[in-house]
Amino acid sequence: MSETTEGTQETKTFTQDDLDRVVAERLSRERAKFADYEDIKAKAAKFDQLEAEKQTEQEKLASQIKDAEQKRVDAENTVVSLQGTVLKYQIAAEKGLDLKAAARLTGTTREEIEADADAFKASFAPASTGQVPGVGNTGGDAVATSPGLGTLRLGYSESK
Repeated sequence: MSETTEGTQETKTFTQDDLDRVVAERLSRERAKFADYEDIKAKAAKFDQLEAEKQTEQEKLASQIKDAEQKRVDAENTVVSLQGTVLKYQIAAEKGLDLKAAARLTGTTREEIEADADAFKASFAPASTGQVPGVGNTGGDAVATSPGLGTLRLGYSESK
């Protein structure tokens, strides 16, 4: 015991057993605070797993939506293409063109395709004189004729 100037104060001394007991009690109280740590840790792991599965499911759904959207766009493009082909055949029939010529028509609107069909048809129309070039009248009373088959044979046999 020690004395101080203000009065007497007692100093308490602890044995090793007392100190071990105090430390064990303190550790016990601290451990009690975290007694459910393993349970919470397991719940957190389960939550993380469910979130990952949920994210994976969302990714699957997003992928399916993207695929469906692409199929829709492809189908729309096919429909537009087929409508254009049908329109070309309709215009070819209306203009009196052979249906094989319909595939050669170009344009995206009815007006463009009709203009192309008119141009295509005009390229096969006879000349404005109504005569095939090199055959028939040449402007006067003289008649231009092509050599007959006999003339060609005779000319060929003489050239040998």
